Amino acid sequence: MTLRTSLVSRLVFLLVWLANPAALPAAFEITGRLAPEDPATLVTVQRESLEDRAVSVDHQPAAWRNAIADDHATWLHISDLTGWRSPLAAAYDVSALPASFVLDPAGRIIAKNLRGPALAAKLAELFPDA
Repeated sequence: MTLRTSLVSRLVFLLVWLANPAALPAAFEITGRLAPEDPATLVTVQRESLEDRAVSVDHQPAAWRNAIADDHATWLHISDLTGWRSPLAAAYDVSALPASFVLDPAGRIIAKNLRGPALAAKLAELFPDA
């Protein structure tokens, strides 16, 4: 499973995250949702050029919705509420959270797990006019 069916001609920033880190096995790395500067970095890119998507690997709908509200996250959020068994997380071989990807229109990974200045630099490379 990939996001290819929903993409037409835009790149996608895909975030895989979890509202309730206590639900993960101890072996998984949890570093938070996003670096504080990352949402602002994403907003600087022209909206017609990049689509933001967030996939939650949560089990609890209330925790998921509350985290979205607490983070003031305005981009599209999806979850099948199957937790770590999420087919999308498996398709992108997610082994630590949060995981982030920049995907081309075919759903192929261009960049993985960039945060802060590294994310800003990659987006500047992909969108020099933004």
